[in-house]
Amino acid sequence: MAHIKIKKGLNIPIKGGSAKEMGQLPFPKRVACDLSPFHRVKLHLKVKEGQHVDAGNPIAEDRESPGLFFVSHVSGTVVEVRRGARRRVLSVVIECDEKQTQRPFTGDDVIPLMKEGGIFPHITQRPGGKMASPEKMPRSIFVQGLSSAPFDAPVNLEIEAHKEAFQAGLTALSSIAPVHLVVREGAASFNDVTTHTISGPHPIENPSIHIYHIDPIMDVTDVIWTIKAPSVIALGQLISEKTIYATRPIALCGEGVELDKRGIYQGLIGHPIEELPLNFDESYRVISGNPLLGTETDREGFLGFFDRAVSVIPRPQKRQMLHFMRLGLNKFTATRTYLSRLIGRKAPYSFTTLKHGEERAFIDGAIYQDVMPMKIPVMQLIKALIAEDYELAMELGLLEVAEEDFILPEFVCPSKIPMTEIVRSKLKDFSEGYLH
Repeated sequence: MAHIKIKKGLNIPIKGGSAKEMGQLPFPKRVACDLSPFHRVKLHLKVKEGQHVDAGNPIAEDRESPGLFFVSHVSGTVVEVRRGARRRVLSVVIECDEKQTQRPFTGDDVIPLMKEGGIFPHITQRPGGKMASPEKMPRSIFVQGLSSAPFDAPVNLEIEAHKEAFQAGLTALSSIAPVHLVVREGAASFNDVTTHTISGPHPIENPSIHIYHIDPIMDVTDVIWTIKAPSVIALGQLISEKTIYATRPIALCGEGVELDKRGIYQGLIGHPIEELPLNFDESYRVISGNPLLGTETDREGFLGFFDRAVSVIPRPQKRQMLHFMRLGLNKFTATRTYLSRLIGRKAPYSFTTLKHGEERAFIDGAIYQDVMPMKIPVMQLIKALIAEDYELAMELGLLEVAEEDFILPEFVCPSKIPMTEIVRSKLKDFSEGYLH
């Protein structure tokens, strides 16, 4: 057991946070099985419009790993298949039955049940940050047992509500490889795992930090799996009850959510955005997920595959004139740009979608290291990725990172460099060229 104390990072005080009470959302008319995060997977669609599915029925299959399914978490009728560029499947929309039915699962072998029950899409393989493959067994498995991003529903609430299923999932994972559970100090302990605690500012939730301190990746041949606590609960319920875990705490946050509507609600995976009590005025941006790593959506959208929040933040139509010359008493700054930092103001700030500038050349490489908890030279690594010099990038720490590790460097970046987009794209190319 280890305790990891992080000093570098940044807690962003965004106005519009939720209360901790748990509410209940009405059962939705429709949900979506979101496949958009799996852009690296060659999918074979297993359903068509008008077809009825039970909870647990396959929606899509990984062409490169037959028998590895993405499954429906509800029973109902497929009413729409949404596609993107090159007809890539983005989501499958299902109209829910009034009475839900479950496909029966049989067998107790962990790996076959994980493939059949749609668990592998919940697991990320390092290095490379792609969906885990049952053909490559890990040397260790890291369970993300905490959350630190703004607005995300706290993970501990879900663990407390499903302790038995969570323990069953941990036990199943421990039959594959040693399991490292990373939680905050004071969290409950569980069997069959090595529990580690962590403290500090965001991004203490990121698995890259946990791996970096506990079991570092040293070579392209290393294989480590990471999985979030709710997905461990899904595995535990599949193992112990042979049913699909379909619920998810959803935090409704942001200035575009009325004060009495803000909070944490129990909903479904893929919950429809239009059935949430949000402000859909064009002066607000609706985000599936937290404001740092979420995806813009609209009334017709659905909650993303991994998302645990819906954030609504102001979207001004015009830039503020000469904003860089103002004192900034009511504006947040990670450096000393505004007077608010000098007077020590810590109250929540109103954040908007304005970037206050366009992308330009790197100005200062040192600013990124203040929010990067790992000893990784951010600017040099991003430049190496842009140049597609992957040998240099590996020397600089590419094997140890994923796209979410660059959210804070991008947030504080005065050059507006789209770091997460660069890392996401180049990790895909790197995985295809080096990790087969």
